[in-house]
Amino acid sequence: INGDAAGFCVVVPRGKTASVHAIVVAPRFRRTGVGLNLVRSALGKCQRARCEIRASNLASERLFIRAGFVASALKAGAYADGEAAIEFTRVTDQASPPAAH
Repeated sequence: INGDAAGFCVVVPRGKTASVHAIVVAPRFRRTGVGLNLVRSALGKCQRARCEIRASNLASERLFIRAGFVASALKAGAYADGEAAIEFTRVTDQASPPAAH
C-alpha cells in the first residue's frame, strides 16, 4: 500500500482442500481489512479450506471467522509449549479448485 508491504498469505492446495499456512499483516495495517482481503484473495473460489491457530490467538480467530471459517477441532498440546491449537475449516458450494500462487 503506497509502496509499503501490507502483508502476505501462504496457501497450499492439497487435493480438494487448501491449507492456510501463514498470514502476516504489518502492524500498521492490522484491523484495517488487509488480512481478510488477503485470505479471501488467496483462497479465491476454493471449495474447501483449513487452518490451525494457537488457541490464544484471538485476532486470528476473529479473522478466520469473518472469512467464513468455523472451529472444527481443538488439538490439546499441539505446540511445544503445551498450548492447544484450534482447527478451522471453510466449505463453500463453489466447485473451482484452489489457484496455485
